[in-house]
Amino acid sequence: MSKRRKKQRRRAGTGRGAGGQARRGAGAGETLAAAGQARPALAAAIWPDIGPWALRLLLCLGVLYVAVSTGWVTDDARITMRQVWNFVNGDGMTINVGDRVQAFSHPAWFLLLSGLVAVTRELFVSTLALSFVLAGAAVAMLIIAEWRLNGRVRGGKRLPWLTPALLLPFSIAFCDYMTSGLENPLSYFLVGLLVWCLASDGLASQRRWLFLLMAALVLT
Repeated sequence: MSKRRKKQRRRAGTGRGAGGQARRGAGAGETLAAAGQARPALAAAIWPDIGPWALRLLLCLGVLYVAVSTGWVTDDARITMRQVWNFVNGDGMTINVGDRVQAFSHPAWFLLLSGLVAVTRELFVSTLALSFVLAGAAVAMLIIAEWRLNGRVRGGKRLPWLTPALLLPFSIAFCDYMTSGLENPLSYFLVGLLVWCLASDGLASQRRWLFLLMAALVLT
């Protein structure tokens, strides 16, 4: 074999090696590009299911933080608390033992708080705990009702960024009086329950539930 043919074969082998490396490099580039495109697609597929509920969970945690950090009991609530204590101890629904004077104007809140105090035998922490539970349940029911109504009105295409409950942590009246010891947390709970019933297909058609809720709001 002549030297010229050997040189031609070496050049051909070098060309084939370089071409193979180029093809492998191109294949690796295509793989990385496909992986880069798959990540946004995966995030876009997961976000519609997890994202809206994550936002609503953060909202509930925000309301809970505001309630705990600004929790208080107003002076007027002590009038109700004293009557609750007298009632639980068998001295009647009165502020002064022996006097036939009813000084509260919220029978539903009075009876609910009396039932809790009869079990815990404590007033201050029980009042705050009951207020936290009722206000938190009200926010949760408003969020669920908004989720249902939003999907129903827009044909299943929900808008995760728009929810009326997002305004609640920025309401001074809501934040101050959801732990004031007054009947406001129970009113919030009943309003949230009423909205939740209206957003539910089965309960919205049962008028007796709506009448019972409105009657409870009147008693509150």
